[in-house]
Amino acid sequence: MVTLNKELIKLGRIYAGVPEKIDSDTGERHIVLSNYGNIPAQFNWEEKYEMEKIIARFEPIRGVIPPKSEVKINV
Repeated sequence: MVTLNKELIKLGRIYAGVPEKIDSDTGERHIVLSNYGNIPAQFNWEEKYEMEKIIARFEPIRGVIPPKSEVKINV
């Protein structure tokens, strides 16, 4: 069983048409995927595009979560 550590990510104030870059210096947003199972679990995120602009990006975009461990996904 794989779970997310939160249902909602607060991105703060975002303005339409103004790109927002969030990095570790300014408070990177992330979620944690936890694999509570006994077998590895694969994950794959799809980036959201709108009119050739990336709306949301996830890093890493895909991978494997080993049994009984976690992976941090930067948003």
